[in-house]
Amino acid sequence: MVREAVAYNALLNPIAKALSTLERHAEQVVRRRHSGLTNVRAWKA
Repeated sequence: MVREAVAYNALLNPIAKALSTLERHAEQVVRRRHSGLTNVRAWKA
């Protein structure tokens, strides 16, 4: 449904590319989110 919404609008090409990337790497994304690993750096105040 989302893919069809962005397919016909050139301004939304980056969104379509991001969706394709997410589809290719979905398993790894879910695994990383579940494990708690992130790229966020802890800042000490």
